[in-house]
Amino acid sequence: MATTWKAPPHGWFKANWDIGVDSKRGQVGLGAVIHDQHGKMWVSKSQTQQGFLDPSAAEAMAALMAVQLCMEMGIQQVQLEGDAKNVIVAVNSKEPDKSGRGQLTEDIRSTLQVIPVWEMRNAHREENKVAHALSWFGYL
Repeated sequence: MATTWKAPPHGWFKANWDIGVDSKRGQVGLGAVIHDQHGKMWVSKSQTQQGFLDPSAAEAMAALMAVQLCMEMGIQQVQLEGDAKNVIVAVNSKEPDKSGRGQLTEDIRSTLQVIPVWEMRNAHREENKVAHALSWFGYL
């Protein structure tokens, strides 16, 4: 059975993020997209980072980009989805993140404090196609 993107509950938004790594060029692309409960896209963002190849830290950077977009839009309820379980577990944990992405995890947690209701969970690549495509946008 195919997995597809599902709209968030009534009154919520959904923010998806993902990355694309181009090891030949030494680049990583970050992508984030926010949809409303009807599946309408409200905002998207992509950017490229040069000389940055740690996928876990890149996933955390993309998650932070998505959270910052939510904060800038004044979103009050959001489901955050990405396919980096280690980032999601770290953000949801109460423990300090002792990995190489620790400061990024703290930045995500700090930014999430301004969003009253949020949940961060894992999404399969099939549920994250738009964010994944955005992550490669900078390479075109």
